[in-house]
Amino acid sequence: KEWALTRAAEAAEAKHDSAKLIIYSELAIEANPKAYSPMLMEAAELARSTRENDLDKDDKLSKAEKLAHQAMEIIPTAVKPNPQIPDEQWEGIKKDYLGDAHRDLGMVASVRKKYDVAIGEYKEASTIAAHPDPAVYIRLAGAYTDNKQPDEALAVLAKVTIPALKPFVDKETKRAQDLKAALKK
Repeated sequence: KEWALTRAAEAAEAKHDSAKLIIYSELAIEANPKAYSPMLMEAAELARSTRENDLDKDDKLSKAEKLAHQAMEIIPTAVKPNPQIPDEQWEGIKKDYLGDAHRDLGMVASVRKKYDVAIGEYKEASTIAAHPDPAVYIRLAGAYTDNKQPDEALAVLAKVTIPALKPFVDKETKRAQDLKAALKK
């Protein structure tokens, strides 16, 4: 049951259907309270979709934080879902999940305007993951810019060379350059 509900949550995530992602994630967690993948999907969605003026902003961010921390407690001792996965590969997968948890905590901190905390979480996400998500570097750069550290933001953005992310890199680069120019005045 958990497996099917997690797949449904993944499908909702692919369709950018926030409401269904949260519903299916909740049901998967209800079916298995140690289901860390839906915990991370829901935490990410809550952090990503929460806006500055949401009336339930604190509740949503607190829930996202709680889910990310719960997943972080479960992942290190998680059992391989398939015994055919080599141990080394499984360790890498667990590190990627832990990176996702730190990314989610970084997003929560960014929404709360705690940019120094966000920077720490994004850095941790990029170093702990076996296969770091390049989008984390863009989020890290954004947190640096929001924290009035444009030089650090530009240094991080220079490392992102994936063509599909170029529009996002360009946008963050412009923000950092604009801030840098404004700080010189």
